[in-house]
Amino acid sequence: MKITFLGRRYILLFAAVLLFAGCHSNQSKPKQGREVSLRYAKLFRIWEYDGYKIAEVRNPWDTTQLLKRYILAANPNSLTDSLKSVAISVPVQTLACVFSTHVCLANRLNVVNRITAVSELKYINNKAIRAQVAAGKTLEMGPSHSINMDILLKVNPNVLFVSPFKDNKYGAVEASGIPLAIDCSYMEEHPLARAEWLKFMALFVGKEAEANTIFDTIAHRYERLAAISRTVAVKATVFSGKPFKEIWYMPSGQSYAARFMSDAGLSYLWADVKESGSQPLDFESVYAKAAKADLWLMHENYQGKFNYARLAEENPCFADFAAFKKHRIIFCNTYDNDYYEEGLLEPDVILADILSLAHPELKLNHTPKYYHWMEQ
Repeated sequence: MKITFLGRRYILLFAAVLLFAGCHSNQSKPKQGREVSLRYAKLFRIWEYDGYKIAEVRNPWDTTQLLKRYILAANPNSLTDSLKSVAISVPVQTLACVFSTHVCLANRLNVVNRITAVSELKYINNKAIRAQVAAGKTLEMGPSHSINMDILLKVNPNVLFVSPFKDNKYGAVEASGIPLAIDCSYMEEHPLARAEWLKFMALFVGKEAEANTIFDTIAHRYERLAAISRTVAVKATVFSGKPFKEIWYMPSGQSYAARFMSDAGLSYLWADVKESGSQPLDFESVYAKAAKADLWLMHENYQGKFNYARLAEENPCFADFAAFKKHRIIFCNTYDNDYYEEGLLEPDVILADILSLAHPELKLNHTPKYYHWMEQ
């Protein structure tokens, strides 16, 4: 069969397209390595190669999209990288932290002494970091949404740990050349998924083995408690929170908060809402569904004694809920404890708190740390 000149041109063109497509594919995907198994976290992945690791962070608002890719090695600049990764020489010797949860992770990995700057010390309870700030070893660099670049550039950390905003507020930092380690833990839906981000920081500070051991201990205790809760014969009904500026943001059924209630052997009244995040509701909608609920789970940041009388002062209608009348409010005052800091790595303790209070018949022999019955 003869091939015409025009036919040969089409064959050559088709071959070129295939070659280009193959090259493009190789540039968009890392070469084969061993993927590290993560048990709960969904928003980051890790691959191991000979002499280096690659970590990918997914966009929490669109998980089909990559937010950032890192190549971590003793000398990453010696590696050929066609993937536009952020090169990090590990283990890092200095880091800065934007949020208190990052300090919590560093503390558990015993690297607080490497932190050279933090944002908003007033929201950080860690005693070691407060002592470092007092001694001038760690500097304050302003609020998370407006970092003081002069201070950040002065300490010039090997990496800055941040949590993402939907509208990126870290442009000035990226322009300075200081690499961002983007921690999306607060966007994970499962409490253990949030705790597993300990392994992400561990990649940067050279503490992978320690992180694995710590996480496995947390997960084992959490899973054991969740299994115990499944033996509960009667599940008490429960709802959560209270209005903020007349809007009651009720956790959706697939949210972080809902997972705690479910794993504590409770029947959450909004469990059928198949979303994460929260549902903005008015008071009347909540009352119609939760007026007779057995339990009420609540957080408050309040300096002083917060009790039923104080709650009724906010809105006398709160006293109409059955859980109020029967003094069945499980309460966490975040002003007095480290719920939003150490709580990240103590989901097992939080679960034990709720489970032991809601189901005393299980006799867990647990002293609550974060949650207690609201004072009368």
